[in-house]
Amino acid sequence: MEEGGYTLNNLITSLLLFINNPEVRDTDYQIASCLLEHCYEIKNMTIQELAEKSYVSVSTINRFLKMYGFSRYSIFKSVFYQHVLSRYNQMRGRLSEWMPGQVECMLHTVLSEAAYRRVTDMAQIERFCRAMEKAERVILIGSDEMISSTLRFQGDIVVMGKNVLKDSMYEGNRFIPKATDLVLIFSMTGRIFELSKNLLSSLQVANPEIWLCGQRYLLEDDEFVLMIPNAIGEVMENLILNYYFTCITYRYAQRYVHDY
Repeated sequence: MEEGGYTLNNLITSLLLFINNPEVRDTDYQIASCLLEHCYEIKNMTIQELAEKSYVSVSTINRFLKMYGFSRYSIFKSVFYQHVLSRYNQMRGRLSEWMPGQVECMLHTVLSEAAYRRVTDMAQIERFCRAMEKAERVILIGSDEMISSTLRFQGDIVVMGKNVLKDSMYEGNRFIPKATDLVLIFSMTGRIFELSKNLLSSLQVANPEIWLCGQRYLLEDDEFVLMIPNAIGEVMENLILNYYFTCITYRYAQRYVHDY
């Protein structure tokens, strides 16, 4: 039986699930985070180098690999690198078939004219892509349900060479973003700021660029908002969320990414 029974995207997705649980930053989290951050360098990285970058021991790396059915690191890194390339090629293939006009027609029949213009504003999508291109990392924080729907976005951005991390909304588990980070807060109604009253001020310490995805303008400048109109129902909210992150993925791929 061939080692590692994971299909093309499952290995990357399973690593994302580790880093999307920031309340448990254990050794598995550290290894998964390191693998995703260095997904193209892994082909030339020894197990000792991976252990050092993950701040764990070689034996801990080997235990982690056995969870995925790999008995040897050399086999794992070859398979993982091929998964990364395959995921990248799949994303490029979806890009060639992308037809945003179909979704926009549906949105036009449901939204007010003002809301439709705001949601389908490609200049806003371009501003976010430029911010993402300049950022060292993209930090996602907020509603778990909203962030979980961006799993494909995370995987695609990772294989385009940009580190994407989910951080905790809870003060004791949160790290302070760096000035070079791009922070995206997910909150449909803004309750996140009621649940965590010091959230915004703690995120602003190093003055990173901060955006909001949700219904309300909770930041001083609505230029940094991916707006989801209110009173449109859960199905349309999810459609708009998916529309935003599909547009961002493909616009970013078109403008800022060269084939590996």
